[in-house]
Amino acid sequence: MMSGARGGRGRGRRGRGGGGQQGGGRGGRGRDGRDGVALTSSSRRDNNRAAGSQRDASQQRVKKTTDKPRATELVAANHHAVRQLRSQGLHFAGFNDKRQQVSERTNNERFSAFYGVSAGTVLAVFIKLKQRYPNIKERDFFLAVMSGRWTDHEDTIAPKWKRIAEQLASLADESIVFDDKLFADDEIFLLTVDGVNFTCNEPRAKNPGPQNYDHKSNSAGSNSSLICTIKHNKILHIAGPFPASTSEIQRFRGRKAKEKVDSANRNALIFKIPDGKRAVADSGMKGEPSKISTTRGGHAPETKKFFSRAKARQETLFKRFKDFHVLKYRFRHNIDLHKRCLLAVAVIVQIDMDCGNGLFDV
Repeated sequence: MMSGARGGRGRGRRGRGGGGQQGGGRGGRGRDGRDGVALTSSSRRDNNRAAGSQRDASQQRVKKTTDKPRATELVAANHHAVRQLRSQGLHFAGFNDKRQQVSERTNNERFSAFYGVSAGTVLAVFIKLKQRYPNIKERDFFLAVMSGRWTDHEDTIAPKWKRIAEQLASLADESIVFDDKLFADDEIFLLTVDGVNFTCNEPRAKNPGPQNYDHKSNSAGSNSSLICTIKHNKILHIAGPFPASTSEIQRFRGRKAKEKVDSANRNALIFKIPDGKRAVADSGMKGEPSKISTTRGGHAPETKKFFSRAKARQETLFKRFKDFHVLKYRFRHNIDLHKRCLLAVAVIVQIDMDCGNGLFDV
C-alpha cells in the first residue's frame, strides 16, 4: 500500500495511531477542524452578511458550466458524504461505531493520525479520481490510499494499490502545473526550490557506483526537487527522482556543469522562471544568480527573515510528503514506481492545500 502497509492501533483521545500513512505524528491536525467543511457560527454569520452584498454581483456574473469545481466546492457540497467516509475510514482503522461516539474533533484527530489528511481531503481526491476513472472501486481506493487492517493476501493487494497509485499520479497534469498567471507583474520572488531525499534500495546493476549514495542516510537513496509558490499554496513543479548524488543546481539547470546549454533538458526549472523573476533557495543553489537568490551576509535583516521563512515553509511541505509511509520509509520497488508514488502523494498534498489546509504565510 502507499502507506507502507504498517497497521497499528489508535490510542486515547489524542489519536496517536501507530500505523497508516501518518503513524501518529500529526494526530493534532484534526484540532483545527480539518474536516474541511464544517462552518463555525461566526463563519455562518460572516457568510450571511456577505450574501446580501454579493447577491447583485452574482446575478451579473456569468459562470461557465464547463468549469471544473474546486476541491473546496466539492467538499462543501458533500458534507454528509465526508462524515460517512470518515466513519468508514475509522472502521478500517479499528474504531467501531461505539468507539466513534465521541466528539467530532476527536474523530477528526483519529482520522488524520491514521491517514495523513482529513476526511474532506480524501473525499475530494476520490471525487476527482472518480471523474476521470468512473469504474474505480471504493474499496480499492481505500486499500491503496489508506492503511487499515486488511485481510487480503499481498498478491491481491499489490496490483490494486499500484494501479490506484498510477491513477492518482495521472491527476498531476491538472494539479501540479506551472502557471504564470499566479504571479503579479510587480512580484520578484515567485517561488522556493529545494531538494528532498528519500531512502530506497540500491538498484541492481552490473557496475554499481556511488551515484545512488545518500549522505543524509548513509545508504542508497534518491533525490527530487520540489518547487512551491511563496504567496500561494501551490506546488508548481516536481523534478525527479534522480540518483541521490545528483546536485541540486544540476537538476535546476537540466544538465551537468560540463555539458553545453543546448543539451539541457528544456523542461528544467531554469527555463520556466521568467526573466527578471527569482526563486529563493539555500546556498547549494547559488550557481545561478540571475534566477536564484540565496541568503548573503550583506542582506538587510528584513530580507534575511523573509528568505528564512520562505525556506522554512518549504521544509513544512517536505514534512507533509514524508507523513506518508511510502516516502518516509525505504522504498523497495523500481524507480518508475517510486516516481508514480511521489506524484500520487503530491496530488493528495496539493488537494489538501486546496481544501483550506495550506502552509503558513511568509
